[in-house]
Amino acid sequence: MRKTNVRRLLISSTPSASDSNDLPEFKFKVLVGIIKYAMRPAYEEIVNVARMVRESDTDWTIVRVSMPNNAPGSGRIRAGYLGRKQVGTNISRADLAAFMLRQVKDPTYMRQAPAVSN
Repeated sequence: MRKTNVRRLLISSTPSASDSNDLPEFKFKVLVGIIKYAMRPAYEEIVNVARMVRESDTDWTIVRVSMPNNAPGSGRIRAGYLGRKQVGTNISRADLAAFMLRQVKDPTYMRQAPAVSN
């Protein structure tokens, strides 16, 4: 990225990559707990990648998704933080892609890690 002078970095992740804006919420604690217990290496990878991105000097956004599905895009996308009644658990892959494409030019969530859902 430095070599080509690219500053914007967008990645998708999961709620395992917690954010300081999140509040405790039972359903997400359960989901993360299952991943942490059943797929420990995957959980550690998610956490480490998020840490490395946050420590980078890029204009990053980590888009956190819980349960992507193959439903058609609805255009109804909720973004926010866990435990604040802003987002749910499901999102269509089409809506996730649309949200991420908008973030290329939209600075709203720059250097933040919103969760998204339908």
